[in-house]
Amino acid sequence: MSADIKRSVKIAQVDMRMLQCEIDGNVATPVASGFDGKQIKEIVDNGPGDYTIILKRPFSPSNANKAKAFVQVLEPDRIAYISAVDYDRVTVTILDVAGVAADASFSIMILGCNHRFNY
Repeated sequence: MSADIKRSVKIAQVDMRMLQCEIDGNVATPVASGFDGKQIKEIVDNGPGDYTIILKRPFSPSNANKAKAFVQVLEPDRIAYISAVDYDRVTVTILDVAGVAADASFSIMILGCNHRFNY
């Protein structure tokens, strides 16, 4: 191929992002730790076992349905699940084995992209 040929990409590329941190929900004001903990703007304690994680830098609103979150509870006898995902926040619910809302520490991973998909 000739050195005179230049190529350029003129469409926005998909800018994927992953955030992963641990959240201590056993304290009065939940705290995020880990490298990506600095990407968390606020953790709202909505009541026992109910947390909303608000991101400092939201994902693209046009890709709200493309954002995914995964949660793992860090304590025995607790069950955690994602109850809502939006482009700028994730809501986590934690229950004990009896199905009652309970505070706990958990690890969360949030995946999404910053631009709309071009295909």
